[in-house]
Amino acid sequence: MGSINNSFRFGTVDSSDYNLLVAGDGTFNAPERDVDTIEIPGRNGDLLIDKRRFKNITVEYTVYCYADDLDAFRTQLRNFRNALSSQKGYQKLTDTFHPDEYRLGTFISGFEAEPVMFNTIAEVVLKFDCKPQRFLLSGDEPITLGEWGETETYSGSIVSFDGTETTAIKSLKVNIVPKQSGSGDPSPSNVRPISGWDSVNAYVSPTTSVEDGSTITINLPQTVYGGVLDVVSGELTINKTAFKVLPSEVSKMVGDVCQVNHSPASNSVWRNIICSHFPTKNIYQGGTNQGVSCWSAQFYFRWNDIATTLEGYKTYFTNNDVWVAYELATPTEIQLTPTQVKTLLGANNIWADAGTVEVEIGENPNILTNPTPFTAQPVFEVEGSGTLTVNNSSMTIANNGTTVIDSEMMEAYEEENGATISRNDMVSGEFPTLKEGNNNIGTVGLTSVKVKPKWWEV
Repeated sequence: MGSINNSFRFGTVDSSDYNLLVAGDGTFNAPERDVDTIEIPGRNGDLLIDKRRFKNITVEYTVYCYADDLDAFRTQLRNFRNALSSQKGYQKLTDTFHPDEYRLGTFISGFEAEPVMFNTIAEVVLKFDCKPQRFLLSGDEPITLGEWGETETYSGSIVSFDGTETTAIKSLKVNIVPKQSGSGDPSPSNVRPISGWDSVNAYVSPTTSVEDGSTITINLPQTVYGGVLDVVSGELTINKTAFKVLPSEVSKMVGDVCQVNHSPASNSVWRNIICSHFPTKNIYQGGTNQGVSCWSAQFYFRWNDIATTLEGYKTYFTNNDVWVAYELATPTEIQLTPTQVKTLLGANNIWADAGTVEVEIGENPNILTNPTPFTAQPVFEVEGSGTLTVNNSSMTIANNGTTVIDSEMMEAYEEENGATISRNDMVSGEFPTLKEGNNNIGTVGLTSVKVKPKWWEV
């Protein structure tokens, strides 16, 4: 039965603009699979040769035209007939019976109206020859790969979460802290040596055992005493450094306190001082206290039991490796090589040897999940030259501009000043397809990748 609330749109023609009642009884059928059958003498049954395609399908709408008088009825029919007939070739066909999808069809039937009721009502059966696919409207929405949606952040000595097939790690930050052996307040009788990190190990395991999982080792460009390393992005921020006190740096005595002038970071605000041989209360900076910015890098040591004279302190620093670590006011930024951290299916436990970790996870922005059982032929739009990999197939793009890769048409082209320029000679490899389920997308060199996945069903 037709309803004034239902309508269809074919190309630029919207049935609701013509005061029509539309029935969609002929829009729910599925296309015929293209299969040849061969009868073989002496063999039961037929041999099937599947051509791996579907045939076009005829989609029908029963439309009821009505008007208050004959002149209005004629005008309505004429305008609607002309509008439909003006649409050439395959056009997008949508209707309110299937609000999440569309077909590509062409208008094939003649316009045969059967007027009744004083020639002011007519029933018309419209036939469209359509491609077999019902394309999902969601498959025409451009997706920018690499753009993260909602994420969750976890932090601690060990981070735990459950991973799925599409879970990915956006960032894995290791809060590097200086190594200081022993325990308690450092003192000449309780020396606690300080050392830094030349590499950082991060661990991903289904348990809390290194042996059960994998180890990611990041070699650092210098010894780091403190900072933050994002393993995934490769960004290293060094916010702490350390030095060994040299006898030549022993400057003078201020009362019974020894002053040390250390030059490399003389304009820093030195905070969070730790020392291998002295507690914080017996070593301070700038002549006032920790965290004070001053014009020179001055440390003051007070420990009357070891020395009370300048020469006594020089002798002590000659005979003992006294190390001081402190926080810099202006951190140093270094870009390392990014490292992909793969999650596990199920339990994930992540930790590092250099300090606590902060892990940000979300849905992998480089995985496309095909919601249908049919292989899709996407349209990619890539910026720059490089390699596009989809699952196990790759395509190399030599064009430095914006290249559109249409897998259904098997065409690569670029839009320039309103003109379409073929770039088939600048691509090599397989045109990508998207299988059922998860599809892994990888890029090398490309600066931007967008895709219309073109999901479809029958």
